Amino acid sequence: MRAHLNLKWFIGILLISLSPLVLGQEKSEPNLSDKLHKEYKANGIEQSLNMYEELNTDKSYNGFEEPLNVLGYTLMLEDQDLDAAKKSI
Repeated sequence: MRAHLNLKWFIGILLISLSPLVLGQEKSEPNLSDKLHKEYKANGIEQSLNMYEELNTDKSYNGFEEPLNVLGYTLMLEDQDLDAAKKSI
């Protein structure tokens, strides 16, 4: 009986410890602001803004989560490109 409980305990601990590996394997699609930044890196701010116009299906303003707002801060802070950041506003 004791060996049976130890086996259950071991299996339970094993499942708990492996669950982040199994559950963390989801591949999520990059969000719109990440796509815009990648486009900026490849083709410049004008192409990035054109891409935004094509891909933005949610026309409501979402405040700090607005993709252009996120892109602007990314351009300012990471890329140090203030001119491109101004265009994204």
